[in-house]
Amino acid sequence: MPTIEETWAGSPTLTVGQSYNFTQSGEFDYFTFEAVAGVTYRIQLEGYATGKGTLDRAGLGVYDPNLHTTDTGYGVGLDGNLLYTAEETETIYLRQNLDPIDNIGDTYVLTVSTYGGDDFGDDTSSATTISANGATSGELEVLGDTDWFAVNMTAGYSYTIALNGWSTGAGTLLDPYLRLYSSTSSSNPVQTDDDDGSGNNALITYTPTVSGVYYIEAMSGGLPTDFASHYAGIITLGTNRLNTDPGTYSMTVTESRSSTGSNGVTITDVDLGVFRFFNTATGTHFYSPDFTEAVSINENLPNFAYENVAFKSVNSSDANAIAFYRFFNTQTGTHFFTSNEAEKDSVIANMPQFNYEGVAYYLHSTADSDDIALYRFFNSDTGTHFYTANEAEKDNVINTLSNMNYEGIVGYVDIA
Repeated sequence: MPTIEETWAGSPTLTVGQSYNFTQSGEFDYFTFEAVAGVTYRIQLEGYATGKGTLDRAGLGVYDPNLHTTDTGYGVGLDGNLLYTAEETETIYLRQNLDPIDNIGDTYVLTVSTYGGDDFGDDTSSATTISANGATSGELEVLGDTDWFAVNMTAGYSYTIALNGWSTGAGTLLDPYLRLYSSTSSSNPVQTDDDDGSGNNALITYTPTVSGVYYIEAMSGGLPTDFASHYAGIITLGTNRLNTDPGTYSMTVTESRSSTGSNGVTITDVDLGVFRFFNTATGTHFYSPDFTEAVSINENLPNFAYENVAFKSVNSSDANAIAFYRFFNTQTGTHFFTSNEAEKDSVIANMPQFNYEGVAYYLHSTADSDDIALYRFFNSDTGTHFYTANEAEKDNVINTLSNMNYEGIVGYVDIA
């Protein structure tokens, strides 16, 4: 019986870190590389599954000088992917066995590289933080590997998480699969997805009701049926088995500051925006600078009809910024706003039916070059006030609604 040195005599010696293109030359192809004690190496044979060649199924083996198989494993699809940790500094022998479904002349790429370990953690405690509107790329290196990420989410905002792989050329992961968890449970996902993205890619759209840290688990959905169809009539492959296929991927998290209520109305957040509603029960308008409050009103108060982002408030740090105070009238169920300090103090001192709710947002006391005026009217029929920064609407109210008494400019705001 020939020795391993005799069997592998004349075979190519691979340089660690380089990739080589080979053609299956016979029942066995032989290779060697020089290993260093204590170093873990990754040996990859890539063919049909990754588009690197025509070889359908790897038959890769790794041997030490005593002809012991040192490791086994699986790559993308039916490609080869082995990890080997050298116990000694010595020559290591590789053999590619021709599978019955393949032919002499099929091509593949063979790479030996040092392995630095898992790129991302595999649970909540080792999750890598990714920002909203952030992106990353990674790899599920071996069977059963999952990658975990932590992202801060804000209640009411919409988040789209896309895990892309082979279908769109974003990686070699054949069937990306996503799980999303809240901070209170890492065992029961709040949402999962397999194929809602393009092709076999995964896509989750989620609107949290509670702000906090959420966890994303990126994983494999197994071999997809369209990949398995390549082997129809040749071999039968198990499909859609979670965590049974490694591969590379890209992932994005997109924060959309918008929310669609059960009424079908969508509210989109605007920086410093003031959201305007019409209360059909009181015939008055309500204005909120708080996106979360606006979303809650849209969802839970059917008598409040959302109209638009009426205008934008200003930064409180601006030199000419003044507070715009908010009161709730317990008798009428409406709100009153004022930028006049003396009027605010008078209402607090003399009108107990008005509950002071603090500073709603800020206006400019004098107009900047890009400001517009905010006008105030008093409705003599309801005893309430109406505010608008729309010049045409202001003129229309003055000209057509005799019950609306024009009270002038209360401050200056920005165009929405």
